[in-house]
Amino acid sequence: MIYRLILLSVFFVSAQYAISQKNFFKEAEFMFQQDRVYRAMDAYKKAYTSNRKIKLNGHALSSQSAKAYISYKLALCYVRYNEPASAEQYFERAEKLQYQSLLSDSMYIDWAENNIQQANYRNARELIRKCKSAKSTDRAERIKNICEFALQQQANPSRYKVSPEDVMNSEHYDFSPFYASTNYDELYFTSNRPGNDFNKSNDIIGGQNKDIWYAKRDNKGHWGQPELLNNAINTEHDEGVCVTNKKGNLMIFTRCAIDKKKSYGCDLYVCKKVGRQWGQPELIQFKSEGQDSLAIRHPSLSADGMTLYFSANIPGGYGGYDIYKSDYNKRDKEWGVPQNLGAIINTPGNEVFPYIRSKNELYIVTDARVGMGGMDIYKTIFSDGKWSEPKNLGYPINSHADDFGIIFEGSNERGYFTSNRSRAQKDDIYKFNLPALVFDLSCSVMFKDSKEPVPNAQIQLIGSDNTNYIYQTNENGSVNVGHFKNGKPLIKPDVNYTLIVEKKGEVLRSEQMFSTYNLDRSEHFIYEFLVPNMIEPLKLPEVRYDFEQFFLQVNDSVNSKDSLNYVYNILKDNPGVIIQLRSHTDCRGDNDFNKVLSINRAKACVKYLVEEKGIDPRRLVPVGMGEEDPLPGLTESEINTLPTKEEREAAH
Repeated sequence: MIYRLILLSVFFVSAQYAISQKNFFKEAEFMFQQDRVYRAMDAYKKAYTSNRKIKLNGHALSSQSAKAYISYKLALCYVRYNEPASAEQYFERAEKLQYQSLLSDSMYIDWAENNIQQANYRNARELIRKCKSAKSTDRAERIKNICEFALQQQANPSRYKVSPEDVMNSEHYDFSPFYASTNYDELYFTSNRPGNDFNKSNDIIGGQNKDIWYAKRDNKGHWGQPELLNNAINTEHDEGVCVTNKKGNLMIFTRCAIDKKKSYGCDLYVCKKVGRQWGQPELIQFKSEGQDSLAIRHPSLSADGMTLYFSANIPGGYGGYDIYKSDYNKRDKEWGVPQNLGAIINTPGNEVFPYIRSKNELYIVTDARVGMGGMDIYKTIFSDGKWSEPKNLGYPINSHADDFGIIFEGSNERGYFTSNRSRAQKDDIYKFNLPALVFDLSCSVMFKDSKEPVPNAQIQLIGSDNTNYIYQTNENGSVNVGHFKNGKPLIKPDVNYTLIVEKKGEVLRSEQMFSTYNLDRSEHFIYEFLVPNMIEPLKLPEVRYDFEQFFLQVNDSVNSKDSLNYVYNILKDNPGVIIQLRSHTDCRGDNDFNKVLSINRAKACVKYLVEEKGIDPRRLVPVGMGEEDPLPGLTESEINTLPTKEEREAAH
């Protein structure tokens, strides 16, 4: 027993010595370069606690510098692993260990980008301010632009409503949905959840490789539990991101041949339905000889099935991944040579996950344009032989995280897309829709002078689309116009409206116009009408006459006919109204003369309204006031107290 214990002790010490001597740092660096993040993280953590000396670019690091460097690389691993919160802890540790002294500003820029991935745009701007090297200017400037764009988008979001599609989501990666039927009741998507009979481990994302799953929607609109497609498609390799033709009997999907040590690139495969099952897939050969390691992926098929869009890192492009298209040759029964969509679409970065919605409407995903952070979804239109500059779909479709794989339910403004904005930053499927614009209206009617409410006043709503509705105010003089009438929107987008308020025998008619043209937000219109009482006097705009004359004065300073058009509009809008039109003189001269003069002045107004504007003379009663009823402060005695002749003349 003692002998066995001695042997066991010797073995344990030897094993510990062997572990301590293994170069975990070298292994971690290799795995990191190969983008095998899951393995790299494990090796970096072991290297952090190891006593082995670490060399960087041939130079031995001190213990503190080594830990600082490893902390920084662990932060980058968690960034690639889509766990920015965990990455944040290692960035903070690297800063405390003074890593930034080793490698200029790169850590602060990476750290700022990690803050963007958490929607901490203001923190990201603060980290960029710590950068000192001029070499960091371009990258740092881009981050500043992203922060400004994102904050502006959050302050002015689009009307799209976004929420997770919980039935299809799991604790694993679920992404890139696609409608597999014209009824939009069957959905295919990609997931690395357990379910395949093959043991499909993946060192890049952890867990197993991806498969294609599907879900069906019942008559009530509820999605059933997802099921795995048959093994003709799902194999021991990595499958995902698929598209079907309009008939639903042909599928094109991505397959990446991966084992535990090496990635063999990705290709597109096509298969046809045999009965209710998918048949054996066939490779679509887009690669030239020696290009096996390239990635051809993310297919999208035009409505007629004759043009295939996809992303690829084929040499000679504009950046990492570009968007390509290929046309189908019916005679040869094969896909043509891939054509790059050009510099308007593609950038020095990565353009992926194309989705062709109609013959001239394409959605792409890129990480190189100024957006919300991560990958954003953009829209471009084909017109006059070229694609338009891609436009960001804005918030909340795009977010601080990766947003991609969008689809629409035909011409409707609803569908699905993928985002890793929540659920521990793993990809999930989100649904979106664009709610209808809702406009409603509130009106109140009050007497102009007393501010008392006018009950039972009629409010007429007339639209340029020939709608015509009539309402009545309540005892408080108000009325609320609802959103709908007979199940249809009452106030519609892109329509001009007129509101007419009147109450026969009590108030003069009033009008107000408003419009819903070019409004992209729902709105509650509120209007307050202060209406004149029909029996109260109204002061007209100024009507002038020469001294001791009764013809209407029209010159450079006054147009008395225009002033009388105010009366004309009242008469036109209120057909039952009769107006007593009073005219005046100043106090100078004989009283009887002034009385006759004022009557003639009133008759001159009536003559214009009858002969030139067509008003029925029975609706106008001319009255001459003479010197009576002067304006307040303008009696003869008050005018005579003014100090100068000019002031007295102006007052008269």
